[in-house]
Amino acid sequence: MRAILTALGLMAFAGSALAAGPRFSPPSPLIDADAAKPGQTAFARTFSIGTWSGQFEQTRLTDVQKRFGGQIEREGDAGSAMQWLCYDLPAQHQRVWLSSYEINGGAVADVTMWGVAAPANSPSCAPLKDTVSVDGFMALGAAQTDITGRLGAPGLQAANWSAWRREAKLSGNCTEEDTLTVRTDKGKVVYISAYRTSSC
Repeated sequence: MRAILTALGLMAFAGSALAAGPRFSPPSPLIDADAAKPGQTAFARTFSIGTWSGQFEQTRLTDVQKRFGGQIEREGDAGSAMQWLCYDLPAQHQRVWLSSYEINGGAVADVTMWGVAAPANSPSCAPLKDTVSVDGFMALGAAQTDITGRLGAPGLQAANWSAWRREAKLSGNCTEEDTLTVRTDKGKVVYISAYRTSSC
């Protein structure tokens, strides 16, 4: 589901990028976490910016914006609609996105972190001093063993990309899905995309 929504959103983004000027949408990983063999351990429950904490599917982008500033970008419409906040951490050589799709109603469903040598300046990526983590242990620069120690072996791996997925049935006909995609370089995490959504 997330892969389809991301692809549709990025297609819409590409069509308007030239007219709108330089904006940076969340980068897509090179493997599809939806194809990963599902595991049992839940993840993508909380995210932290410094000492401040938020919850996937509960904390709204506007809540983050009020606390840390930034500009909410929007692209697409109907089922392909997506919106995000982008932050640059120049001292840590990182760029971070908090994203929401149409089905999430403005609540944070995806946290993407990317280690980049020198982030390009963008009016839509506000400066941020505090580091970002997911579930208190997933952060750029961490060892992949920190993640496998908590979640087990990835359900999908290709070269230096790894992915985890979990699906669970809730009460009634409701379901929830968690996906995590990680890229490593020399054993250290340089890309993270953690996503959680539920539906009935």
